[in-house]
Amino acid sequence: MNMKLNNNARKALILSLVLGALGLAAWLTGLATYVASDARMIDFTQLWLCVLAAVVFSFLFGWARYNLASGAALAVGTAHDLLLTWALTGLIAIALPQSATLPLVLMTGVACTYVQTLPRLRVARQIYRTTSLRDASVDEMAQQAAVSAPLAQWVALVIAVLFMVAAVVSGNIRMLASPVPIVIALLVSLYSARAITPFVWSYVTATRRPARRRA
Repeated sequence: MNMKLNNNARKALILSLVLGALGLAAWLTGLATYVASDARMIDFTQLWLCVLAAVVFSFLFGWARYNLASGAALAVGTAHDLLLTWALTGLIAIALPQSATLPLVLMTGVACTYVQTLPRLRVARQIYRTTSLRDASVDEMAQQAAVSAPLAQWVALVIAVLFMVAAVVSGNIRMLASPVPIVIALLVSLYSARAITPFVWSYVTATRRPARRRA
């Protein structure tokens, strides 16, 4: 049985790490900016603690509600989506300064992660319960799950477009910047739910004994 993380998922994670590093560099060097009146209102220590709490909660929820593999996948998805959203927002903030609401908006991205990831994890587990390992590998089951949940992905894309259209129509530069983290969170959560989290689930599932296979 293959005990390695899916190759495409590894590539997706590498891409996320590169973009994340660029975004972090933008924040640390001051290239990414805030509206001047809001700059001192953001407590990054609290933001990091909130991210950590969200990741821990996601793991415990996924583990308690489903199983260990689902908990690990949901935790990885939550961490990935929050951090990459923050990083990409930093790149956008080079041109569009962000407001003090950024931490709050970032944390709403957890909902985006759950909406995109949980349906795919349920599909993956359903396929795993009903398909023999002789007929399909766990990785192939994850691939089937990754392309499922079409409604969730279309809803995410439509909402993202509506946010940006509303911001552009407003004609206010601050209004244009405000929905950026939400739009990024919607797109990042869709990206990770299709390219990363199902394969984290398959990796953890494959490393466990078949005898421990459970719903």
